Amino acid sequence: MYVDYAYQCENQDEEILLDLMRTNRFNQADLAENRLGKMSTNQMIRLTIKAVVPIILLGLPLAGLIVMCVFAAEIFPYVMTKVRLMLAMGKYLVAFGGAIVFGLIALVINFILHSERFVMFLSDLAAGKAGSDNGRLHTSMGEEIQDGIDQILRRKTVVHSYVLKGQSYRVSEAGYDALRDHSGSMFRIYFTPKSRFILSIEPSRTASAS
Repeated sequence: MYVDYAYQCENQDEEILLDLMRTNRFNQADLAENRLGKMSTNQMIRLTIKAVVPIILLGLPLAGLIVMCVFAAEIFPYVMTKVRLMLAMGKYLVAFGGAIVFGLIALVINFILHSERFVMFLSDLAAGKAGSDNGRLHTSMGEEIQDGIDQILRRKTVVHSYVLKGQSYRVSEAGYDALRDHSGSMFRIYFTPKSRFILSIEPSRTASAS
C-alpha cells in the first residue's frame, strides 16, 4: 500500500516537474547545475539577454527624441520669422514640446529603474551562482503599476508570481497556471541571488531524492 502511494507521488512529481520545465524555460541540465549552486551556460545567456534588451530598448526612444529635437532646432528659426505661421502652428508646437518633455521624463524614470536592475544582473552574471530556498510555495496574481509610461500614467497590469517565505518571484502566466492547483505544496526554488530571477523550480521530494 505504501509502495503504491510512493509510486503515485513520484509519478505526480515527475509530471509537475515536466510542466514546470516547459513553462519556466529550464531543462534537466540546468536543474542539475542549479542543485550544485551554479547557473548553467544556457541560463547565463538568458540572463545576459534579459539584462541587455531593456537598455537597448531605452536607446530607441532616446534616438527618437534626438531626431525630434534636431528637427525642432531646424524649423524654429524659420517659424520665428513668420509670425502668422507661428501663430497658426502654436498649438502644434506646444504639443510637440510637451511630447518631448513627457518622453524625457519617461526615459529618465526607465533609465533609473533599469540601470539598478542592470547592475544586479551583472553582479549575478559575474558570480555565476544560484541561490535556493525550500518551503511551501504559493501562487499569486494581482495588479501592479509597471515601469516607464505606465508608471507616469498610473496604469496597472496583471502580474503573476510565486511566493515563498514572503519573497515574491515574478513568473509568466503559463508558469502561474502550472502551479495554481498545487499552491501551498512544498517546492524548492532556484534563483539569482541579487536580481531574484527564477532559474528553476522542483517539488521538494524530487530535490531530496536527487
